[in-house]
Amino acid sequence: MKGQSVFNLWFYLRKKRIDEKGKSTLYLRVICNGEQSTISLQRKIDVKSWDSKRGLVRPKTSGAAEINDHLEMVKNRAYEVYRALLQEGKGVTPLKIIARTFAKNQREFTLIKLVDYHNRQMELGIGFTSTYGNYKNFKTTIQHLRDFLKLQYNKADHLLSEIDLDFLNKYSLFLQESTDCKHNGAMKHMQRLKKILTLGKKLGWMRNDAFVFSCYTGLAYVDLKYLTTDNILHGIDGNLWIITRRSKTDVKARIPLLPTALDLIEKYRNHPKLTHKGVVPIYSNQKTNDYLKDLAVLAGIQKPLSFHVARHVFATVITLSNGVPIETVSKALGHSDIRTTQVYARVLDEKISYDFENLRHRLSLNAVSSSDR
Repeated sequence: MKGQSVFNLWFYLRKKRIDEKGKSTLYLRVICNGEQSTISLQRKIDVKSWDSKRGLVRPKTSGAAEINDHLEMVKNRAYEVYRALLQEGKGVTPLKIIARTFAKNQREFTLIKLVDYHNRQMELGIGFTSTYGNYKNFKTTIQHLRDFLKLQYNKADHLLSEIDLDFLNKYSLFLQESTDCKHNGAMKHMQRLKKILTLGKKLGWMRNDAFVFSCYTGLAYVDLKYLTTDNILHGIDGNLWIITRRSKTDVKARIPLLPTALDLIEKYRNHPKLTHKGVVPIYSNQKTNDYLKDLAVLAGIQKPLSFHVARHVFATVITLSNGVPIETVSKALGHSDIRTTQVYARVLDEKISYDFENLRHRLSLNAVSSSDR
């Protein structure tokens, strides 16, 4: 299979960066098609116990079995991702392999499930909000989609998050060449698909990737809008970072990229929607916030949802709540004064206070219940 012979990976230590305990951070390097990317495995290994030729910890070392099992799991997962990318025919890059290998499991919505949902709602509305003729047309559309997925991707369904211009162009060509549809008929099926994808957005099944990217990087709207691939550089640890300056304060922000953010960068690599070396497609601030308000209503979120909320999510849910020191968060956010960052810490304190107040209430109820026995 084309491309298999140029894929390789290995684990290694940076022996020039050894701490006072004689340990060094373990890295994975992936090479594919003349490109390479590196990621830290967030583990430190005793340099003396590392077998650089075999890329593992020497078996007689304490804890070697657990570490080597983990490395084998990572290696197997990387090869699975590589083979899947080859089968999808969407291009294989080291960054894409790393992003998928280390991406956390998350709920994903699919095209056929969305069409099924749409058609069930349409069937229930026959005679009220829809007609049997329209329902029958959408049934034909879903059959064409199933046939297309089988022929083009050899699978029964497709992630909504991976529907792009290339997918739509291939589907349009399939309708005209592999079905009895003429040009006008093919356009009707494309219009029905567009209607279904619009429904997916309204339901929140198709996420706002710019908002998600900001949740995992802390970038403000204007900073993301003007972010380019020139700002994606290898940091001191060998991993990819965002290195930029905040438009509001002109303070430098240095942000190590987390797997979800890496996945989004790879998703939109060479995407036709991006111009001037952009990283993630983003609408106008007003349009983006209007869309987020619609999502909030559909999701039953009571508090106002705007793009700036993503920055709060990064500061509180992603970093501070997971033990990242406030000084580090302040640097990543590009704050000129740590007191600005402390606002987010106070939000966490308020949440802790609220939770403990509920705990006190439950404990008092338990105490009353025990005394009545």
